[in-house]
Formats: sequence, structure tokens, C-alpha cells
Amino acid sequence: MKKLLLLVFFLLLLPKNVNASDVKLNEVMANPSSGQNEWVEIYAPGTTNLDGYYLQDKNDHDNNKTTKTLNSAQHCGDYFVYEYSGDGWLNNTSDESLFLYDNNNNLVDSHENWQAAPEGKTVGRIPNGSGEWKQTKEPTKCNPNIEDTSTPTPGPTSDPGSTATSTPTPTPTPKASPTPTPKVTPKPSATPKSGSPSASPAVLGDQTQSLIASGAGLLDTSTQAQDGFQKGPSKLVAGILVISGTGLILLALGFHFWYRKINKGKILETKDPFQL
Repeated sequence: MKKLLLLVFFLLLLPKNVNASDVKLNEVMANPSSGQNEWVEIYAPGTTNLDGYYLQDKNDHDNNKTTKTLNSAQHCGDYFVYEYSGDGWLNNTSDESLFLYDNNNNLVDSHENWQAAPEGKTVGRIPNGSGEWKQTKEPTKCNPNIEDTSTPTPGPTSDPGSTATSTPTPTPTPKASPTPTPKVTPKPSATPKSGSPSASPAVLGDQTQSLIASGAGLLDTSTQAQDGFQKGPSKLVAGILVISGTGLILLALGFHFWYRKINKGKILETKDPFQL
């Protein structure tokens, strides 16, 4: 019985195994006030020690340094606090990263590419151990973190080369309202008086064409008459000339025969009667 009690007591004194999934980086003081130290808070509820665990910042990670071990970290409730008393470990002027490894060199947690809070301020998870990283209202070492709602939270910064520059959207120029065009009211056409017929342009055109056609007909008729008149006298003159010529020819023949007859009678009268 005594041996059993001693075994139980001995087991109670043994350190509990750490569940790495419950161990988280929780709060960081990277820009302390003058005379103060930098420190890192780890949230590890139910854990009694972090022997073999260690921290690396960006520079340590790049150069594989493991000097920031948590064997002597301050244990306060659910928290462990590693305080660095040296000169300038964490970068408080540009991007910084923080890595937490276990005693088997496995990465347990990290907070990468962040910027330090203003002097005397910290950045931390809100709520503890699970929330997003935000600037705290005030340092809360070994206590729950409280968000500072008066200032923007410094978060991870992306690579400048991969960040697209946003182009301000141009303000659209207001368009001027179109001036309404006044409508022209057509004047009423004059009503023709009764008894005064007005010829439409089409009727006038027809009448004009008729007059032109009539004039053309008259001109053609007069021309034909003139041509007939010119041809008529020519035939008449030709007929007169033919008749006159025929008459002259007949007259000449009659005169010829008459003249011969007269001359023949004179010849007979002048001959000697005795010759007969």
C-alpha cells in the first residue's frame, strides 16, 4: 500500500506533457519605452513548463539561431513570458517575424511580416490564443489582451512587388441637361375664297404643257401650210410653162405650114404659062 501511494505521489510530481496545439504566441513587446525590455508572451493553458521550446525572430530564423530558449521563461497562470534583456533583438522599424518551436524543432506557431506597435505598445491576439493580431490598448503581460480601438491595427504587410497600386476612380463629370428646343407651331394655311379657284402646281403644270403642245401643233400646222403653199405654186408654174411651151410649139408649127403654103402659091403664079 505504501508503495502504491509513493508511486502516485511521484507521478503527480512529474511534469505534464505539453500539448503543442495549445501553445500559442500571444503578445509581443517589440518597441519598449526607455529603460524597459523586449518580451514575448506565450499562451499555454494547463502547461507547467516549456523546457526545450525556443523563439526565433526573422534574423534568427534566416541564420538558424536558437539562443532564445524558454527554459527560464516566467510562468504566470496560463501564460509564459520570455523577456530579452539584451540590446535590440526584435526589429521595431520594419517588417518582423516571430517563430515558436517545440523541443523537437517542430514549428508550433508563428506571426510573420508584421510591424511593431508605437513605443510602449504591444500587439497581441484578441481573444487570447485564437484571435487575430491587433494593437492592444496597453501592455497586458500575464493577462487577457484588450484591443486598442483608437488606432489601426498593424497587420502583416505583403510584398511591395506583388501589391497592385490602386488607381483612384475618377469622379464623373456631371452632364449638362439639354436645353429643350421650342416647338414651332405651324401657321394655318389660308383658306381659298369661294369663287376664286386656285390652280394647284400640278394643274398649272398640265396647263402649261398643254399650251406648249398647242403652240407646237400650231407651229407645225403653219409650217405644213407654208410647205404646201411653197410646193403648190411650183407645180402651177411648171404646168403653165408646159402648156405655154406646147402652145408655142403648136403655134410655130402652124406658122411654118402656113408660110410654106403661101410661098408655094407665089411660085406657081410667077411661072410662064406656056411652060405649063
